[in-house]
Amino acid sequence: MKNLSRLFVTGEAPNGFETVKEAAKAFDVVAIDSWQMLDIPNQRFDELRNEFPNTVFTVIFQQNGEGGTRGGVTADYDAPVAIKVHRVDADFKNNYAEMVKNRGNEIGLQYQICRNSI
Repeated sequence: MKNLSRLFVTGEAPNGFETVKEAAKAFDVVAIDSWQMLDIPNQRFDELRNEFPNTVFTVIFQQNGEGGTRGGVTADYDAPVAIKVHRVDADFKNNYAEMVKNRGNEIGLQYQICRNSI
């Protein structure tokens, strides 16, 4: 609860990529859901990483029908860590997230995704 005052959440990026850059200037961690909504090529992700090397970016890239990254594989290869979420069933009991690579090295970690009732 103490850190809630240090968070800022917005549902939109009114100026697209420039809004993300402004957030990266102000925050140590920036989460983007989803990259495709920015309407820019995946290659621009490298621009963010190079311009803001001390900022951690958590980015959701949508999946295409074949299981790859929508918009091309660039994001898969440029990210230092990729987490693939596997939807096994609708009740989340068997769904899991898998760390699939770290700059070409297999990580091999898997985490079960649980849905807790409150």
